[in-house]
Amino acid sequence: VLFYFVIALGSSWLMVVTIDILYARRSIAFIRRHARNPKAIFVLLVAIVPLAFYFIVFFMKAGYLLNVVPSAILVRAVLVDQFAIWLAEREKRHSNNPLKLTRPIITRNVSIITSILVLLNVLWFLVPWPGSEQARYNNENTRNSFIHGAVNRYESSQDRWLTIANRALEYTNISGIRAVDSLNDRTLHTFEANGANDTNQVMIATWWSRWIYLLIPRATTYDVELDYKRPGGIAVGRAQEFHRINIYDSTIHISPQHPVLLLMRHDRSDFQEINRQVHLERLSTPEYLDIYRILDSSFVIKWGDRTFIK
Repeated sequence: VLFYFVIALGSSWLMVVTIDILYARRSIAFIRRHARNPKAIFVLLVAIVPLAFYFIVFFMKAGYLLNVVPSAILVRAVLVDQFAIWLAEREKRHSNNPLKLTRPIITRNVSIITSILVLLNVLWFLVPWPGSEQARYNNENTRNSFIHGAVNRYESSQDRWLTIANRALEYTNISGIRAVDSLNDRTLHTFEANGANDTNQVMIATWWSRWIYLLIPRATTYDVELDYKRPGGIAVGRAQEFHRINIYDSTIHISPQHPVLLLMRHDRSDFQEINRQVHLERLSTPEYLDIYRILDSSFVIKWGDRTFIK
C-alpha cells in the first residue's frame, strides 16, 4: 500500500522532501499550527473514508488508492505554495531593494516549482526507464503463477531492483502500458488463432486465467494454482460462461473430444513432471508466454494431489 501510494503521488514526494530538508523547522511549525484548521480536517476526513474502505472491505487493488490522492495533492499544494512564500521572503532579505514587491516573486516561484513537477511527471511517463521492457513484463506477469505473494516475488527475482521498477512503471509509464497491452493482445490473438473461443475448447491455465474467464468465456477453463495451505497440493477451479466454481475432487475428467491447451511456464518446478506424462507442442508466443497444445487424444496427468483424465 505504501509503495503504490508513493508511486501515485509521484514527483510531489520529491518536492515535499526538498521542502523538509531546506525548511525542516518551519515546515513542522507550519503543519502544527494549521493541523486543527477546519479545512485541513475536512481534507483529512475525505481521505480517511476511502482509505478505511480499502483496508477493511476491499484490500485488493492499488487503484482504489486513487481516491486518496486528491487529498494528498491538496496538502502538497499548500506546502508548495508556502515554500514559494518562504523562498520569496529569503530573496527579499538578500535584496538591496526594500521596496521590492513580494507577490511577483511568489508567483514566479510557484510557476517554476509547478513547471518542475510537471516536467518530472512527463519524464516519468514518456522515458523508457529500465524495468519497462516487454520481456520483463512478460516474465513478471507469468512469474506470479508460481511465486506466492508480492514480497516473495521480489525476493525470488534475480534482478530485484528491476522487478520493483517494473511494478512501479507497469501502469504509469507509456512503455509499461504498451508492454502490458502487447502481452494481453498477443496471448488473446494466440488463443483466437487456435480456436480457443469455442465450447469444445478446454484450457488448463496456471497464468492468465482471469483474462480467459472474461475474454474467452465459451471455453472451459481449469485454473490451477499451488495450494500453499497444503504442501504438494494444487487448487483448481472450473469456469465457463462467466461462471466459476472451485473443484475439490481429486480426479478431474475432461471430455475426450475436446482439444486441450496448457498455459504453464517451462521453468516452473512442476513443469517437467507434466511434460513427462503428455506430449506438448509449444505455440508460437514470445518468451515467458508459454502456451502448449496437448497432442494426446487421451491422457492421465497426475499433478500434485489431483489427477486430470481425458
